[in-house]
Amino acid sequence: MEFTPEKVKALMKNWHLVQLQIRRYHAERADIINRYRKEPVLTIPSKGTSPGNPTLTRAEELANLDERYARYLTFTRCVQDVIAVLGKRAKAFKLHYIDGLTVRETASRLKLAGSTTHRQIDQALNVLVYYLNEHAAGVVS
Repeated sequence: MEFTPEKVKALMKNWHLVQLQIRRYHAERADIINRYRKEPVLTIPSKGTSPGNPTLTRAEELANLDERYARYLTFTRCVQDVIAVLGKRAKAFKLHYIDGLTVRETASRLKLAGSTTHRQIDQALNVLVYYLNEHAAGVVS
């Protein structure tokens, strides 16, 4: 998938839903880990598994979980990586896309002109588009 500014804007407008999926991922991951700590392990042998090996079964479940949530994890990681290198543009980007403020509200909060704020947000978005195209093209769709 080729990322464009419009596609990334749409993804960022749904940032709260992406974060909801990330919270679900962590809850399911904790559940898998806790289940193998507390319950007796019953495994059904399948190709490539060793019967009665709880570590292998847990590893398989965690790998399946990671695969199911790969696009959310990758997208979130890319956004976090880009925010880390944006410098002063990161504040405008985070306020606008992550906190959901309008450009005008963001400009007011940062005590900047609207045009400056808009430019910083667009520059940050373009950096994110480039980064996603380089690092997540096959994963996030």
